[in-house]
Amino acid sequence: SSSSSSSIPESGSIPERGTVEINRQLEELASKCGNFNNDVISLASQCQDLFESSCRESPHVSSLHTVLQAWSKTCATLAERRNSWANGSPQPVYSDSGLPVYTARDAAERATQLLLEHVEERADALCIPDTACYNTVIDAWSKSRCDDAPQACERLLKKLLDHPTLHPDIESYNFVLEAWSHHHSSLGEEQALERILKIYRHLQEQEKAIAPTIRTMNIILAAHAKIAYHAQDKEAVAKSAHAIFNETLEAKTLEPTTMTYNSVMEAYAKCGTLECTKCAQQLLEQLKTAYAESNNAKLQPTTRTYTALVTAWAKTKSLKAPHEAQALLKEMEDSNTIKPNTRTYTAVIQAWGRSRDATKPQRALRILKHMKALKDANARPNLVTYNAAIDACARCQGTTKQQTEALKIAFAMLKSIQMEPDIEPNQVTFATILKATAFLLPAGEERNKVASALFEKAKAAGMVDMNMIKNMRKAVDNNVMQDLFHDLKARTGHIDYSNIPPAWSRNIR
Repeated sequence: SSSSSSSIPESGSIPERGTVEINRQLEELASKCGNFNNDVISLASQCQDLFESSCRESPHVSSLHTVLQAWSKTCATLAERRNSWANGSPQPVYSDSGLPVYTARDAAERATQLLLEHVEERADALCIPDTACYNTVIDAWSKSRCDDAPQACERLLKKLLDHPTLHPDIESYNFVLEAWSHHHSSLGEEQALERILKIYRHLQEQEKAIAPTIRTMNIILAAHAKIAYHAQDKEAVAKSAHAIFNETLEAKTLEPTTMTYNSVMEAYAKCGTLECTKCAQQLLEQLKTAYAESNNAKLQPTTRTYTALVTAWAKTKSLKAPHEAQALLKEMEDSNTIKPNTRTYTAVIQAWGRSRDATKPQRALRILKHMKALKDANARPNLVTYNAAIDACARCQGTTKQQTEALKIAFAMLKSIQMEPDIEPNQVTFATILKATAFLLPAGEERNKVASALFEKAKAAGMVDMNMIKNMRKAVDNNVMQDLFHDLKARTGHIDYSNIPPAWSRNIR
């Protein structure tokens, strides 16, 4: 997507020849700050040091903009690898200001400090920050994914609004909207949605002064889809997205893209009701018609479009849900342009798992085998797929013979996970296979033994959680439970199941 952070600064002045050469060096350093494998902190610091040493006499806004871009890219890179630092936390790199930089927040603060220094202290007309400079720093905060990133973005936006000569543009607002769309806090994501809608209404009131673009609409609708996942009233969030989508269509000032449709469909997919799933289905038909009539590549349904509807059916308590999901999967498999991926197949397995079909373990197994046979990296089973397939077995309500077969399939799937070179069973895997044991095996010594063995494996793997314990209590006799959890007995002789030893759950993520 386009952004003002990559635009040319607004100053009409042309940099001197020496500045052009310095800018080339600055741009080379800044371009490397978006590479996950580079020492981006050091590169951004070098970029700023070069700017401050070479441009001390006659700094130019284009040079400042490039340094701010370096810190913005560094911010995005650090946020991306926040949870995947190799060999522990890196040592901080100190800039001339003495500010340590080793997190995305630090990089965003460094960019903010540099921007404000030039706003407040520079009298040089050639280096007065412009809207593009502000946007770059707002974008840095947006990409930082910090809890208070939206507030930091809003403070910078306010500075632009209060500025005597500068004005925010639509990208200024887009970056603020993006920050709110990724917001997590104790205040709740629904409050973030309220703020997003308030900004949207504000933009509508601006008439043509700052007109929303299709990127603006896509950010707003994608935020609805994301927030619907945790919302108490999921249907209200989805309908809000659909209302905004319809406003956009009726206004005819913006051309929706496939992403626009996808976001509304994904909001409906979170709801789990037949009514909302039918709304998602209507949107797919609407998109297919729009594409057929226009032949516009920006309106071509994608794997994501179909997967949104398959997911909606998977969460719908309807007898026809698994058949609808399977039909969509076949339509994708028969297509020359749209192919199902891991998420699509997993959602179809989930649809069967939630159905009343007694053959769902066999159906899940067939889908798993088909995925493996494809030898397609984009459609390879992952742990979520396996867990969904085991869950389908655990939910089998057929005859005793069918339930016995379901349990065999579940354990065969567990063995398959253990044979995969890069997949390890997690707490969900252990809890689900234990659920299958409790439901599919009759109570007695055999079930006690099987469940106890599973519990010991989960304990050794550091994968015991409360869900595992809940299923364990259903699977074994009380005396077996007392023996297995003897270490958790309090002085009163009562077992405190909530007090799981850290060693038992050490590898839960």
